Amino acid sequence: MASDAGEISQLLLDAHRSLMPPSFPPRRDLDFAALATECDGGVVLFHDVFWSRQDRLACFVVRIGGGEAGSLMAHALRALLRAGLRSHAPDRALALSLAALDRVGGVQVDAAAATLSTTTGEAGFAHRGAGTAAWLTEGGGVCWLAVGPVAPLPAQGDPTEASELVRAALAGTRSTAALAVALRRGPAGHRRTFLLANEVAGISPVLGEIEQHLRGLGADQVALAGLEVALDELLTNIVLYAYRDGEAHEIIVHLDTRDECLRIQVHDDGTPFDPTLAEPPDLEADLDDRPLGGLGLHIVRTVFETITYRRVEGWNVLALTKPLPVGRTGELRT
Repeated sequence: MASDAGEISQLLLDAHRSLMPPSFPPRRDLDFAALATECDGGVVLFHDVFWSRQDRLACFVVRIGGGEAGSLMAHALRALLRAGLRSHAPDRALALSLAALDRVGGVQVDAAAATLSTTTGEAGFAHRGAGTAAWLTEGGGVCWLAVGPVAPLPAQGDPTEASELVRAALAGTRSTAALAVALRRGPAGHRRTFLLANEVAGISPVLGEIEQHLRGLGADQVALAGLEVALDELLTNIVLYAYRDGEAHEIIVHLDTRDECLRIQVHDDGTPFDPTLAEPPDLEADLDDRPLGGLGLHIVRTVFETITYRRVEGWNVLALTKPLPVGRTGELRT
């Protein structure tokens, strides 16, 4: 039994580590940072950040006591908050999640949650116990969440230094976690973000939303020729081959339509893979003699004018561009 107890403790420790989300994707309009200090005995800290809707970021930080019972409940609370923030405002999501947790057994929970629209800058905040949640900059700028004791916060935050802000607030503390999301405001009419889970069933709806968005800007059939097929190929490859952990992931597609040029960035946090290094297929060979794969990437190269790849902070970032001529339906509205 003693050996079982040791293995269970190790299992709980490994489970604690899994509460932390993967690296947040680098974006021009957002700067994100989160840190947690060392914990006193029986305390678990965790945070999460994810896209609850196409343009709405959701995030939360939690400190939960109760020893092993609290450690097990932390995983349930993370799932409850993720589900709640997809459907409700932060205050309601926190209230429902903690009420559900109380049905199992009472533990001390400090939490803070927020949602942030990257299109309008509208934000919602909520906190419970020793949690704090607020805008640090008047009118929007830096979203701040923390649980536990933190240093006095500045009246205004620098949107370009979220990590420094978090480090300064947590200096000298224990059992404390904080995160900051800085929204760099700017003209966003020409930008749009689309999200999908790593599931094949989610690809077609997203492709439909992208086409509808571009048609609404005035793109005609000529401008859209081949685009859906090429994006379908890229997203399908990511969903089927990028992930080996069996976990749920989010794939992010950014569109930018300035200057009659379509710029697309596809972000995924799967296995590193540079599609630009793939050998082009031999189109003259018989079908039976061609190796598997390659044809889809050939289609992508045909549709897009430029294709570049980078590996950034644990994310594959594929950037693609193609001309987006004005259609007869009207001018592109940016």
